[in-house]
Amino acid sequence: MAGLAVLAAGCGEQREAPRSERVQVGPAVVWAAPVADVRSGMPAVGSCHRLPRDISGGSDLAVAEVPCTEPHTSVTYAADVLPEEIAEAPASWVAERCSAKLAEATGLSENALAGTFVEWVWLQPDASLRERGARWFRCEVRSSRPGPDADLPGRGLPVFTDGVPEAWLRCVDTTGAAPAYVGCDQPHQFRWTGSIPVADGPHPTPEEWEELAAAECRDLVGPEAFWFTYPNRVQWRDGDHRLSCYGKA
Repeated sequence: MAGLAVLAAGCGEQREAPRSERVQVGPAVVWAAPVADVRSGMPAVGSCHRLPRDISGGSDLAVAEVPCTEPHTSVTYAADVLPEEIAEAPASWVAERCSAKLAEATGLSENALAGTFVEWVWLQPDASLRERGARWFRCEVRSSRPGPDADLPGRGLPVFTDGVPEAWLRCVDTTGAAPAYVGCDQPHQFRWTGSIPVADGPHPTPEEWEELAAAECRDLVGPEAFWFTYPNRVQWRDGDHRLSCYGKA
């Protein structure tokens, strides 16, 4: 009988019936470990975005891409995978690459770039992309114009294709309680006239900057009083080593 647990086997000997083997029905399912994608979510160079003005370097804020024909506040001008050995502290490594490519992204020389209201900021993948293995950085050129209007001109890269409009050139208004940057389309007393590279090394003291300006700006601004500005310590660390000179408007 099929339901018996034992079978007779010669001379009255009894032994257990073999248990039935498990039979696989259908194809086997094998769960493979996910493959890390270091470029997951990395934007294309030339893509445009509505990047908040107050976002800081190294942010992992996810920012949606918009058509470059529509209003946009930033453009990706460099993007690549971070070397694994510096991924935990990439700020200096990234700053060197972002600052080196900014002039080309704007369509200006390094000298002319210093007189405009554009700057760079770098971003990294958000948490969901990092879970997929993303390990990249991106350099964004964005507006630093005073006032609420942060939309960039043009339709991507380069930012400036036919000269720099007056509203994007740096001037200084000294009539208020404190001097303020303004676009050169606004009332002003001093106008950016040029920038001068400063040798690498420690960040100069205010007194050293003043000595440099007295020695270097006069050829650019003429005999009258002039204004000068210089990078702060963070900007200096990030590769901005230029003294800017402003002549009487």
